Amino acid sequence: MLPDDYIPDVALARSSQDHFVNVSGRKLLDFCKLNGLRICNGRLGTDKGIGKYTYVGSSGSSVVDYVIVSESLLNNISQFCVCDPNILSDHCTLTFSLTSKQKHEQGDLNEKHYGQRIDKKYVWKPEETENYVSGLNFHKEELLNLQSNLREANTGNEIDENIGYFSNLMGKVCDPLFAKTIRTDKLNNYNKTKLQPWFDEDCKSGREIFYGELNNYRVNKSTQNQRKLVEARTNFKRIIRRKRFEYDKSKTDKLVVSQHKNVKEYWRMLKQMAHVENKSSVTSEKFAEYFQAINNPNDTFYQADDDILFFNERYIRGEFQVMFEELNAEISLFEIQKAVKQLKNGASGGPDLFLNEFFKNGSDTLLKYIHTLFNKLFEIGYFPDKWSDGFIVPIYKKGDKNEPVNYRGITLLSTIGKLSTRILNNRLND
Repeated sequence: MLPDDYIPDVALARSSQDHFVNVSGRKLLDFCKLNGLRICNGRLGTDKGIGKYTYVGSSGSSVVDYVIVSESLLNNISQFCVCDPNILSDHCTLTFSLTSKQKHEQGDLNEKHYGQRIDKKYVWKPEETENYVSGLNFHKEELLNLQSNLREANTGNEIDENIGYFSNLMGKVCDPLFAKTIRTDKLNNYNKTKLQPWFDEDCKSGREIFYGELNNYRVNKSTQNQRKLVEARTNFKRIIRRKRFEYDKSKTDKLVVSQHKNVKEYWRMLKQMAHVENKSSVTSEKFAEYFQAINNPNDTFYQADDDILFFNERYIRGEFQVMFEELNAEISLFEIQKAVKQLKNGASGGPDLFLNEFFKNGSDTLLKYIHTLFNKLFEIGYFPDKWSDGFIVPIYKKGDKNEPVNYRGITLLSTIGKLSTRILNNRLND
């Protein structure tokens, strides 16, 4: 029975390949009538006038999957499609698009950006060590020219320009060997399928067989072709289950071994197998605002470092005069060699993108240039501004991951800049 105030919908024909109506189907139709809802299948898009099967399985074919909307929303559906049978499920995918007359406000789309986007980074590859050293030797003459120009430099701008040339030279050597592109726009890669590591030739063969049977079914939707399609899908799913099991077992065996031999690799694999992800909705702009605020002396929440305040007070009183005279002594090649050996492998690069491995494996060629550079800085009393710049990496501590206050900032500074300060630190500790 329909309610007394029921207003009938505007008549709109609906087609369907499934001509069998059971009790559940009648209940669905009654529900739609009582609530003013419309079934999109067989009425819209590429499915208009067809009403394609949404289930193709071993028990037959039927329409059991629907897109149901209100009468007012029906005109907002611009596209509707019932896709062909797929390789992973008996149910077909239903796709549709909604249009909206509301315009987006442009104000939030043009937020200011902090700094610049980084499109690459360096990843050290031990197998490329020999090629790296050969590349440095190939540009040895250019390094000598830069070293000679450094000796003639008298201003900070001249040194900055020289360091810029040195960075470009290092890029020529390192880019072909260690450069890795950083994906900044995930949308550009949304439709790219990433195969799982266990997806081998057997899986590809099973997939090709299924698509062959699918093409046959598209041409002739006979019972025999449907049965072959279902068998091909079942066989493919059986193959991938077996391959996934074998892969997981192999990873587990490696995990057990690494627990005692390589702790770092053990925890990396453990997080990977547990699917631990650090997802956060905090944007880079929000992080930038937060870290700027806590380092801004004019901000309410700013808190100065007590060690820095104490150091400044002692400096004003002249307590460090004797110490500074010792620190101002010329830097020796031995001190640079010592500092280079102390550099740790696997550390991330700063704004200059240089890795510690660049200096550890190329010290024979780079040492004299670095020696000249550091002593020239001492001679004219200059510290490059770029060496004070850094990448702030937010490290989650605890609490809500969507709140910037729950992150601790780790600053990645210039690698060659840190090498110079390490030498001074060694002098203080010796």
